[in-house]
Amino acid sequence: MAAETSPPLDYRYRVGPRADAEVEPIRLERGPKQTAESGPPPKALAARPAPFGSALSVAASGLLFLLVFLFFWISVNPFIDLTDPTSQTPSESAGALNQAAVFLLAGLSAASLALGNWRHAHSLAVPLFLAPLAWYLVAAGLSVEPSLSARRYVLTLLILVQVVNVLLMAGDRRMFSAYLAVSLLAVLLICYGGVALWPSHAVHSADEILEPMHAGHWRGSFLHKNAAGGAMALAVIVSVYVARTFNAAIGWLLGAASAFFLIATVSKTALALLPVSLLLSEILLRVPSPLVRGAVVTAVLGLFGLFTVGSVVLPPVHAILEVVSSDPTFTNRTEIWSYALSQLSARPLIGHGFEAFWRSGSVFYSASETFASQAANGHDGYVDILLTTGLPGLIISLGAFVVQPLRDLNRSLASGRDPATTAFFTRLWVFCLLTSFLESIFLNNTPGWFMFLLAVIGLRFLACARVIVPSSVEPAR
Repeated sequence: MAAETSPPLDYRYRVGPRADAEVEPIRLERGPKQTAESGPPPKALAARPAPFGSALSVAASGLLFLLVFLFFWISVNPFIDLTDPTSQTPSESAGALNQAAVFLLAGLSAASLALGNWRHAHSLAVPLFLAPLAWYLVAAGLSVEPSLSARRYVLTLLILVQVVNVLLMAGDRRMFSAYLAVSLLAVLLICYGGVALWPSHAVHSADEILEPMHAGHWRGSFLHKNAAGGAMALAVIVSVYVARTFNAAIGWLLGAASAFFLIATVSKTALALLPVSLLLSEILLRVPSPLVRGAVVTAVLGLFGLFTVGSVVLPPVHAILEVVSSDPTFTNRTEIWSYALSQLSARPLIGHGFEAFWRSGSVFYSASETFASQAANGHDGYVDILLTTGLPGLIISLGAFVVQPLRDLNRSLASGRDPATTAFFTRLWVFCLLTSFLESIFLNNTPGWFMFLLAVIGLRFLACARVIVPSSVEPAR
């Protein structure tokens, strides 16, 4: 399969068949029939030549892209020794190093945006994106641990800056795909290198303190095989995009390496959800009706919620799972969900505070009779948002995580712009939404959260972008 040769889409400038042409960014004006959400109707705009970026600028952008990518995918504390009894306890030094890395990368990203790209991010200023940020700030202020919530709220904002810059600084689609290819190659080399050269820290062993039953399962630089499995499933999706938009041979080689590592992790969640996500994404991309597309997303998310955390509160659902599933507890996740929901009853509307529950001192060192109090997270992104920001926070978050991306996907599909990138962001979005019913990927510095934000913000940019095609040139199909 040859790489797709259709016109590259530049998020910063709405470009046509020539990658060296740029036009003024889209202006969203309010009027009787147009709003900041819908944007102006398509029309031809005059293009003017754009100067070629210097090799130094391209290299600097690529290096920053790589550093941000590695921060989320490899972290500042990779290859943790799980035979060490302290490996599962909160670490102040690791937290300080993580914060320093976030501030450094966010500062570099802000500087990059300040050079001119910041003005092209105005399409993100929509109510469904701004409302969660406002509510999270309220939840942080009313948190049971205000200082912890405040720090994590600031870190969330800094992560957003990095993701926006990653999407905007690539000159066009081909360069964006090339940056992804190089970054993914670096991740795979690090993970495979760990397995080959440092297996005691890259492969689960029978000597581990908590889960010796995973002995032999690959985890690479990640803390757990499930984290590695989720990352490698995302890597497969990235590889398909690289094959389609940059280089077919490189993309499929990356895909094969990612798939092999995924299999070696024996991560049941990732192995099961990757094909389901790809199938669902294909359905969404091919369904012609926005209403049907919305109904499909609603139905799938509702069923996943019902048969995961819903089994904790609805005995009939649990009874069904006992019949059809060999593990109705989802590897003891149900005990964690039960504990989380029991703790929610104390603060159902505001929650315990933005990102201020799991691994906080009051919870981790509490005299609880269940192991769930020492869990790293709720193993369900939606439960974690509910627990930390309350019911209003979950509803508002669903608007940003589901409703707005779906609206943007509908607009992109209706316009037919950049099918390859639309499909890429859709696959990432769907996989992360489904995975979040069994893993916590929202609002942290994991590969899942980074790629989810990349998808959600990328779909927004695609929906607002305009591909300019001169009347004398037929658009590529």
